[in-house]
Amino acid sequence: MSPTPERVSIGFGNVLPRLVVWAKLRHKVTGKTILVFNTHFDNTQPCQTKMAALCEERLAPFAEQGAPMIFLGDFNTDQQRGDYARLTSNGWQDAYRACSAASENGRDDNVPTTRDGTRIDHIFYHDAALAPLSWRRLESHDPTIPLSDHYPVMARFRWK
Repeated sequence: MSPTPERVSIGFGNVLPRLVVWAKLRHKVTGKTILVFNTHFDNTQPCQTKMAALCEERLAPFAEQGAPMIFLGDFNTDQQRGDYARLTSNGWQDAYRACSAASENGRDDNVPTTRDGTRIDHIFYHDAALAPLSWRRLESHDPTIPLSDHYPVMARFRWK
């Protein structure tokens, strides 16, 4: 996640190297494959915008091949800052927005993933064959012991 993405490096203004980890998964019964990408964007600008642009560029060939994809992680980008608009363009959708049950109480447009009340952890998907069935924020059984500095999120999909 830098101007030299072929090697681990910095260069978008970030202090630490950032990367995208990915896997190509195959369903044993049908042989269908899906690509899953995970990342952690830097929490500064212009890093978020540049990282989103690099991801758009690097994931585009997979989209052109028609591969179903899920892209998830801590994007440090909410709907007003960073580059959320780019991350939800060119066929990419936010599982949270697409799912009718985005919280335990049903549709709720403000389920934060951080303690300051923002939603910066996302699960994006790219393919008409993927349909989100549910999205939820995971919480500790003991509210005094957080699972992480953010709430983990989970989405379930139907793969047609």
